[in-house]
Amino acid sequence: MIRTLYLSIVATLLIGLIAGCGSDSASDGQLSQFDTRIPDAIAQHVPMPEQANIRMSMVRDDGMSVMFAPGISWPDSLSFFSRALPAHGWTVDEEDLPSETEGEREAFWVAQGHDHQLRISITAFGGEQGFNMTGFILLQPEE
Repeated sequence: MIRTLYLSIVATLLIGLIAGCGSDSASDGQLSQFDTRIPDAIAQHVPMPEQANIRMSMVRDDGMSVMFAPGISWPDSLSFFSRALPAHGWTVDEEDLPSETEGEREAFWVAQGHDHQLRISITAFGGEQGFNMTGFILLQPEE
């Protein structure tokens, strides 16, 4: 009985740490604050929670991409990008915020600005706060 309780507590703590659900809200930051291959001239205009963890970035002939973990909860991620994109000079053309609060779900934003098209998507699993969340950014120069 005690061992089961102990394992339950440890599992709950680990899940909270992995999901990054410990933060109450997102702090404003920009992609240029992180070690990416994205040129600072555009990265300084891409909002990113300061708590984020960049997993990968690449620059190709047709654009730039970044994979990240938001480091904040699912609800905080949705409100962060919905608020921060216009505040950083992006015109949001499309925003899809799912009504599901549990299970697998994806939100995305498509925006124009700074001579680029920007697409951000975040996928979450599990409960309301989200678990194992992954985000993707695709930046393409306007033609």
